[in-house]
Amino acid sequence: MKHQPPSLFTRFLRWYCHEKYLDEIEGDFNEAFHENAAKMGLFPAKLRYALSVISSFRPLNWDLTKTQNSNVMTQTSSNIKLAFRNLKKSSGFSALNIVGLAMGLACALLIMTHVTQELSYDSFHSKKDRIYRLVRERLISGNLESSVGQPVPIKDFLLADIPDIEKIVRFYKTFGKVPLLGHEDKKFYEERLFFTDPEVFQLFDFEMISGNPATALSRPNTVVLTESMAAKYFGNEEALGKRLVYENGYDLIVTGVLKDLPANSHFKFDFLASFQDVEGVLAAAGTNTGWRDSWYWNPSWYYLLLAEGAEVASVEKQFKQFIDKHIEGGLKEVYQQMFLQRLTEIHLDSNYNSEIETNSSKASVYIFAIIGIFILAIAGINYTNMSISNALKRRIETGIRKSIGATTVQLMYLFVLESLIHTVVAIALALGILKLTIPWINQSLNLQLSVDLTSPMILVSLVLFTMLMSLFSGIYPAMSSIARQSLSRTGVVATSHRKFTLKKALVLFQFSISGALIIGTLIVNAQFNFLLNRHLGFDKEALVYVSIRGTEAKQKNPSFKTSLLSSSHVLNVSFLSNIVGEEIDNRPFVGEGTEEGYSIPGLYADLDLIETFNMKFVAGRNFDGSQNDRRYGYIINEKALETYGWQSAEEAVGKKFENSRRLGDTPGYVVGVLEDFNFSPLHAPIEPLVILDRPWWYSYAAVKIRTENIGDALKHMENVWHDFEPDRPMSFFFLDQRINDQYHSEKQLSSLFSFFTGLAMIIASIGLISVVSYSLQQRLKEMSIRKVLGAGPAHIFRKMSESYLQIALAAALLSSPIIYLVAKSWLQDYTYRIEISFGLFVISAAILTGLCLLLVSTFALKAILVNPAQILRNE
Repeated sequence: MKHQPPSLFTRFLRWYCHEKYLDEIEGDFNEAFHENAAKMGLFPAKLRYALSVISSFRPLNWDLTKTQNSNVMTQTSSNIKLAFRNLKKSSGFSALNIVGLAMGLACALLIMTHVTQELSYDSFHSKKDRIYRLVRERLISGNLESSVGQPVPIKDFLLADIPDIEKIVRFYKTFGKVPLLGHEDKKFYEERLFFTDPEVFQLFDFEMISGNPATALSRPNTVVLTESMAAKYFGNEEALGKRLVYENGYDLIVTGVLKDLPANSHFKFDFLASFQDVEGVLAAAGTNTGWRDSWYWNPSWYYLLLAEGAEVASVEKQFKQFIDKHIEGGLKEVYQQMFLQRLTEIHLDSNYNSEIETNSSKASVYIFAIIGIFILAIAGINYTNMSISNALKRRIETGIRKSIGATTVQLMYLFVLESLIHTVVAIALALGILKLTIPWINQSLNLQLSVDLTSPMILVSLVLFTMLMSLFSGIYPAMSSIARQSLSRTGVVATSHRKFTLKKALVLFQFSISGALIIGTLIVNAQFNFLLNRHLGFDKEALVYVSIRGTEAKQKNPSFKTSLLSSSHVLNVSFLSNIVGEEIDNRPFVGEGTEEGYSIPGLYADLDLIETFNMKFVAGRNFDGSQNDRRYGYIINEKALETYGWQSAEEAVGKKFENSRRLGDTPGYVVGVLEDFNFSPLHAPIEPLVILDRPWWYSYAAVKIRTENIGDALKHMENVWHDFEPDRPMSFFFLDQRINDQYHSEKQLSSLFSFFTGLAMIIASIGLISVVSYSLQQRLKEMSIRKVLGAGPAHIFRKMSESYLQIALAAALLSSPIIYLVAKSWLQDYTYRIEISFGLFVISAAILTGLCLLLVSTFALKAILVNPAQILRNE
């Protein structure tokens, strides 16, 4: 059979080309097509033919008479009325079509808002291009690790040594304790209280409602707070000049009220207090760390404003000279090098130690952007499929219109106008859906989204979407209907049937996207659940942390522990310095056989730590509670053996060991070696760890309670607490919940993936319903004839469903390799991760085929139950 050029482009050529040029142009194109087909093959020949037709689409060749109309306004008005009449006539079909499109558009707008917000973090600061965060690299067990925690005193040295740094602003949160703030009878623990330098408002554009930003924090004992906090403590009263009491004994005077921070700030605060009297603040909180002189303790975050024209590379080069000048001895480990991180890159490009808040990642943003495109594509395909079905149902109407003189352009104009009306209605409905659902979505998915309809990006996107959907879903169905119809003398429309139509190809594409989203959801959820449920090497369940720093409970910790253990609801109590499962501060330690100390995590805890957390010894023993052990005893983990070059746990027991900041004192010794456990988040591998018992460092009491009656246990704990601290509420949290909260980004990704995958499946189902419904109408006569000839229900069902089940299985096969590669790349960022199981792909295929089977079955049932006589009586 002789090859033919692509019919779609041939029809397009005949439509726009003037008849006096058509024969010559079409003849040349056909001749070139056949020559190319013989030389290069069919596909390249068709491609060149299509390009030739498109390139000849210019005014010189147009037949303008096809588009002329003596009364355009009258025609437009008539077509609008006709479009609305058709909309009303097929109201069920139109409603389903519009709702599907609106759902897809609403999802796409929601995802666009989320992605835009993620990409705009910290961009509201006018000096953002000159603001950088200071990062340092340290050596742990021979590996370089980056941390954003910095010592307090280096600010003046940096300003003096590096002239390219114009200003430095530090932020600090109280160590090991959530501070208590009060005003009159109102007292609250405030997690988001930071101490900072007076220059903070010269770097950052935090909008101040009342107060003077130039002087607000220039004096000690001053604080600015957000408008939400002002309402919380002072109601409708003026906040300026009011007093907040910090830790029941330290006054902070309100000197400014800030507008609540925008959602796209990489860290949030409710209070900013003056850094100038941190000694008094620490003393009030029960902390005395010698912070002003210590270069080992790294509790603050540094933000640098570079001078105009300063080069980052030049500043980083001067950091090397700074380290050589000021760092010596054991500190060399902590400061291998320092570098700068651009402010606007922190939220998506930063996962360092001591992050001020949990950040997101570019990978997550790109994933959601792709999901948004996919969902919009599914909705658009749905709409186009349903428009094609509707157009084919109207072929008799189209044929009649052509027979009474309607041109192809006029018919296409009618279809485009109907599509435009549908699209506009869908956009209005999508915006209504967003307005109603965004508060629920924000609450359910822990987001802070708001759709700004005045945003240029939103407006341009809506206009482009309207144009593309109106044209594509109007022109193509119209051309398809016009090309396939021919009105015979008897009024019967001749129809060509193809086994694999464009509509089925679009359904295949939809289901492939849905399959990819299902597999992605399964993998993300599996990784999230793996992080939540992985055994960390200690028991985290039923452990209640109580903050004790700066309280009588800490000063009288033996009595406090005894009182807690007086109830059968409490099993064990241990005092310790840090939250096990979160980052633990590095401290310098020297082990026997090493010349210099290593800066590794150091946990202060009492002898009940091991039993309370159910940790296991590899060798040695626990602390014995003696004064000698408190001064000289150390417990290490297995990973620390590698750091100090000891061959076995048994060899390590009894080795000399000491804090390198106290060299010259009587050296201590290793009393025991613990099995490795994940004392920091699972994003990082297990590090070396040292445990020592120093009561003055205790910040928390970890209370192991019985799970049978948690309420009674907490009530007993509060009663004991108020015996020691009658004027202070008990600040506590459950350790397992605190650890789970570290995986906020994974939880959010899992929730969003599940949410949008569910919506994508609903939208894809709407599209499948339209295709199957049309197919049923087309094949009812065929099925009726089969029934008359003896076909049973099973045969009818198989004939109706087999092609769609094949599409579902093909979609599962097509989506699997792509999502496997994407998921494998995403999981590489995790030290602890799942293995991608073949079973997940089987589940995805089962969901797709099951959904397809369910939807097709409802229509196949109609074909099975219908009386053949009702269908064939007019034949």
